Amino acid sequence: MANRYFSVFKISLKSGMAYKAEIVLKIIFSFISSLIILFVWYAAYHYSNTSNINGISLTTTVLYFFVFASIAAIWGGYGVGKLINSDIKTGSIVSNFIRPVNYVYALFVRHLPQTLIFLIFGTIPILTIIYIISGMHMAIAQLIYFIAEIAIAYFIFNLIAFIISIFTIYLSDVEGIMNAVFIIIEILSGAIVPIIFYPKPIYNILLLTPFPFLAYIPISTFIGILKISQIPWILVIGTAWVLVLSVISRILWKKFNRDINIVGI
Repeated sequence: MANRYFSVFKISLKSGMAYKAEIVLKIIFSFISSLIILFVWYAAYHYSNTSNINGISLTTTVLYFFVFASIAAIWGGYGVGKLINSDIKTGSIVSNFIRPVNYVYALFVRHLPQTLIFLIFGTIPILTIIYIISGMHMAIAQLIYFIAEIAIAYFIFNLIAFIISIFTIYLSDVEGIMNAVFIIIEILSGAIVPIIFYPKPIYNILLLTPFPFLAYIPISTFIGILKISQIPWILVIGTAWVLVLSVISRILWKKFNRDINIVGI
């Protein structure tokens, strides 16, 4: 059985490697988006005549958004949600159901190579450059926690995308809904406003949700905003959310699996 999923992985990897220009463009667009946000924050610091906001300096904020740009492309494009939405719209989901592999597992295996390609050719080199230029000093534990958080973020993002995309079964196309949901997620995750800038009660509540794992938590671990002593408990919360979202995904998929109405055939 494992060989079947490995075959799916290899095919997806070859397909992903065929679109190297797309990788470069996504990374470039991530940095352009971050630069636009940085201009806004530069103005906020400048016109408020303050050297820091909630203890975070402008230099740290600049570093925050550069790190975000390097990891943002990993879970861009709606993840597995884009794949399942496309499969349902084109009707190719039918052939996937009759293959000797579990469709949901194969879905994640199909998406994984794209993420690995971004990590290897985009995220890792850029983070290395940022680390060297900024003169940061990262402890081994800090690096291990960061890697674990990236893995948790991958599953949280794709499980959320999967849950939303399931509704394609009834709505034919949920791209508009996805756009709206992920704009909200960007706000709650710290992709636009580092959540440490929010009032303390809101900040504490958001740390208990899955959203900060998509931006604020891994970035803050990497640049040292979060204390290492805080991170083990945060990882417990993230792991719990992966399990909760997995259960929700399984329940919804079993429920909607019986009512699939293929679009495009």
